[in-house]
Parts: sequence; C-alpha cells; structure tokens
Amino acid sequence: MEELSLEERKVEEEDWDQDDDGSVSSIHVGAQLGNGGLILVLFETPTGFALFGYDGIKLLRPNALKDVWGEFVMEFMLQYDTDQERRWLCRENEDEEKKSGGSGDEVGEKAAAATGEDGEGEETTTGLWVREEGHAAASGMERRQRRAPAPLQPVWLKDFQAFEDKASALNFDTGVSEQLAGMIRKCICPGQTLAVGKPEYVTIIESDLGIKCLWNAEVMELMWGLNNLKEHLVPDGKSELSKEDCLPMCEGMKFTLNKYGFGDLKPEMVTRSIIEATGLLYETDYNVRKHGESMRYACKHLKETSGINAEDWDLLKLATAIMMLCYPNGEHKLVGNLPELFGDDYSKLVDDAPKYKGIFRKFSCLRAYAEMVRSRRIRSKAARSLDSLVTAAERIYDEAQQALMHAQPGVIKQE
Repeated sequence: MEELSLEERKVEEEDWDQDDDGSVSSIHVGAQLGNGGLILVLFETPTGFALFGYDGIKLLRPNALKDVWGEFVMEFMLQYDTDQERRWLCRENEDEEKKSGGSGDEVGEKAAAATGEDGEGEETTTGLWVREEGHAAASGMERRQRRAPAPLQPVWLKDFQAFEDKASALNFDTGVSEQLAGMIRKCICPGQTLAVGKPEYVTIIESDLGIKCLWNAEVMELMWGLNNLKEHLVPDGKSELSKEDCLPMCEGMKFTLNKYGFGDLKPEMVTRSIIEATGLLYETDYNVRKHGESMRYACKHLKETSGINAEDWDLLKLATAIMMLCYPNGEHKLVGNLPELFGDDYSKLVDDAPKYKGIFRKFSCLRAYAEMVRSRRIRSKAARSLDSLVTAAERIYDEAQQALMHAQPGVIKQE
C-alpha cells in the first residue's frame, strides 16, 4: 500500500479561525474579503477585460497555492463546482474501472448504491463523525445548508468588453478609463474585493475608484487557470496573448511535478497533454488529501478507545482501520493484507470494533475509503503516462536545440 506523507495529511490552520472541535471555519476569512467571501475578478484578455465571480475563500485556504489551479485544467471542469464534487476520476477512468474490477470497485459501487437509497443511506455529509462529546447536534437549518447545492461553475462570467485602446484603459498615467470604471462599478457589490492580475493595478484602482483590491501568489494561480481555459470563458479567448501573459506552468503545477520527480521540466517543454496529465495526478492526490481534516479525529478515538497510536499512519491506512471498525463482519472487501498492514494492532481493531458503534458515519466512511482506493490505483497509471509525455517533450526539445545549433554554428549553447 502506497503511503501519503505526514505533510500531505496535515492541514495548516494558522490563518484560519477554528470551532471548538478544531474544525476550520471560513467565517473570518469571508469577512476579510467582504460580500461573504465572493469576490470579483478582473481578467485581462487579448482584446479587453472580463469580470468573473469567484469564491475568494478558496484563495485564502491553507493549501490554496497547491489547489487553486486544479479547477482549471480541462474545459469540462467549468461545468461543475470541482471543489464540491470532484468528477474527473470518474470521467477519465470510467471504462477502465469497469474492465479492471477489484476490491476498490466493489466498495465504490456499494458506496454509491448505499448513498443513493432511502433511509440511512441518505447521509451525504463529508464529515466522518456522528458527534464530538460535548457538542450539540446540528440544527435542521445547518443540515439543510450543508446539503444545499453549490454553484455549478468555479467561476462565472459577469461582463466582458473589448477596448479599442486597451493599454490606456488601466495605467499609471491615465488611471482607470471611464469605460472600465463603469464596467467595474456595474458589477461590484458594496464592500466586495476585486482580484487583479498585476500589482500596479491594485494601486491604480484603489486610488481612482476606492475599491479594495487583492493581488498575491494565489490570485496568480487563478489567473493562470483563467488563461489556461480562456477560449471557453471569454469571446476573444482564441486570440493569442503576449508572451509575458502566457505562463505554461503555475506554482501548483510545479509542486505536483516536483513531487513526482519532474522538477527539471523546462517551461518551454510544457504541452497541453502534460498539463492535463499533471492535473490528473494532482486530482488523485487531492481526493486522498481532502479527507485529512476529518480523518485526523480518528487518531484520537483509536488512542482513547484501543490504545493505538495512529499519528504516523498514512491516510489510506487510517481509512482502512475505520472501515474495519464500521464493518467488522467483512461486509466490504478491503485492500491489502490486513494482519500484515496493522501488525499487533490488527487484533485490537478486530476485538474493539463493537466499542466504536455510533462514533463513525458508516456510509461517509465507506464513500471516503472507496474514493481513496480508486485514486491510489489511478495515480500509478497517471504517473506512467506523465513520464512518457515528459520523455517525449524532452526529446523534441533536445532535437530542436540541436537543430538550432546546426543552423547557427557560431552560437555556444549555454547551460
């Protein structure tokens, strides 16, 4: 069983408010941005400017620099709120899943069936726990809010306008043009934050219009995503941007490439296929890592109830242990040699299973485990695919460099 590092399963929470049970709250972050955290994004296009609505809280999450780009890798992702319902793995691997079968598929099918039926299977919250001691159950309104449908798209276009002289629409000499100012004022809400793609835009817009602006590394990840899918987002998206505005790699993509040993990939080698393959690898990691916040509570229960120290376990091992406790009679086949995986703790998990009755949300645990198993299996295939694409890109790049050297024999190649 492949392990996920401790760094990947720990969520940094320094800049986030926490509820009494340790869960992360976005209320404070939303107050910082105004308008409940929904921001307006000013995106510069080849012929003008576009304004998008976006959930700005995503930009201030602890792992935003790793995660923001993941919603903008492929065109179909614009049709869903990918932070709420990650659909890539199902779409990309549906045929392969049906052919391969296996324990992960069995669990996945049963999870889908269980959560689609009436009765207890209606439980759809992502949390794994029924309650923490000392905390009241959620009110009916809170439960309805949790189940409320999320927006269908990660961004939504509010306005687009072409400019005859785009250079004079926003600069230090002329400030904000009347056309652009009217466009922004028409779309922005009182107290709402405007995300912009250049630091100088913050100074100009705040000075001329008195509108609070946001520019940082996370905003640039969002701008990369909008640029990556601009042909599906704005009318002039198929036009060419300047070299300065075309960034083939964002920081989130670099993080994934570095993690899987492709950190030496040059930006000029990046192709659309490499972006998509890297995005798929990111998805497989995200679909495991996103359960870390809920899973970490299991360590406390295992320690208090069974004396098992699970702090150093990777997330999939922890999810497997929870499945053993939720389904002690073997209702679902689990991956791996369990006695070998857990060692001396195996017998404790088997013997103590009745003690955990009522602690875990069984169907939520089942769904999380199925998703993690499926993601781990897909990850190996995705990594091999990316390796092949990178090898091909390096070969093409080297051939192009050699051809350039032959065409200009007086030029000395620099490392």
